[in-house]
Amino acid sequence: MQHKLSIFFSLIIVVSLSLAACAQSSPAPTPPAPTPTTVVVQPATAAPTISSPTATVLPSAAPITFKPKDPTTYVVPSFGIPEMLDPAFCYEASCGQIIFNTHDTLLFYNREDPNTLIPMLALEVPSLENGGISADGLSYTFKIRPGVLFHDGSELTPSDVAYTFQRGILQGGTWSPQVLLTEPFLGAGILDITDLITPSLAGPEITTLNDDPASLALVDPAVLKATCQKVTNAIVADDQAGTVTMKLAQPWGPFLATF
Repeated sequence: MQHKLSIFFSLIIVVSLSLAACAQSSPAPTPPAPTPTTVVVQPATAAPTISSPTATVLPSAAPITFKPKDPTTYVVPSFGIPEMLDPAFCYEASCGQIIFNTHDTLLFYNREDPNTLIPMLALEVPSLENGGISADGLSYTFKIRPGVLFHDGSELTPSDVAYTFQRGILQGGTWSPQVLLTEPFLGAGILDITDLITPSLAGPEITTLNDDPASLALVDPAVLKATCQKVTNAIVADDQAGTVTMKLAQPWGPFLATF
């Protein structure tokens, strides 16, 4: 019995080895050949032609000329209408453009160096060195240029210069440029000549005299005269010496630049 089992197992081993050998000797399956791809080469095409723009040269236009009806009249284009031509009141560009072409100032800015001033109606710019400014900075003396004529042919005097500044401050107006002068002459915080007068002097119900000539006329004339004298005493002309002396209420750094 054992001999038969040995033969049986031997046959199984032999068969297994034979199957293994058959498996090893069998060729691997061959994958299908790829389908050939046809490449079609197109002939090269010429690049598109870009035409350059054609420049058209036009004949130059004739220059525009302006011929005024009166060749003796100088015409300047401008904008806006001047509100007034009073130098003491002018505070906008339209009137200023006219006034700066018809009037002169005591001093002006140096075109080459705006940090310095040059004399105009004054003979020189007041300074400590030339004695035009006092040591305490409260007095400025201007030497007025002789031989300057007004438009009517009359000659400018130091009294004319003093009157110009006195009038500007005394006619007042909180909307006028005189505020640039009332403070140095009358004191810091004084923006109008009427600020020196107590409003109640015109009536118990009056709280301000600014820009109110009707109420100002109700004030005692003696008070008005005393107020006026504060201005005339601060700006004094000497026609013999050819000078105008201005006395300030306190030192004022931008005083000369204001002119």
